[in-house]
Amino acid sequence: DKIHELQGFMSVDLLYGREIKVSKGILFEPYVGLGYIIQSNTSDAGGNSAIGLPISAKLLFQISKKFAMGLNPNANINNVNTIYYANILLRFGFSNFK
Repeated sequence: DKIHELQGFMSVDLLYGREIKVSKGILFEPYVGLGYIIQSNTSDAGGNSAIGLPISAKLLFQISKKFAMGLNPNANINNVNTIYYANILLRFGFSNFK
């Protein structure tokens, strides 16, 4: 019987990015910055913390005037454990593409 440990992390990031219009209806938004990350599991009471380099990007496809869908790959490079993750984005009515 193997005991599986739950793992988690909390990150606070300060990012800087730009919006780049690739073509009509396609936006690319790269971000880079500085972050602080705390990583732990169920058997580790204190957790490990580190200063990290968060890198993120958004690739958005405009479906209609008020709706866009996209992908958001992310990485947090640090000396404890580099983390990679991705999200699916749904943007509705908060900004119109120019």
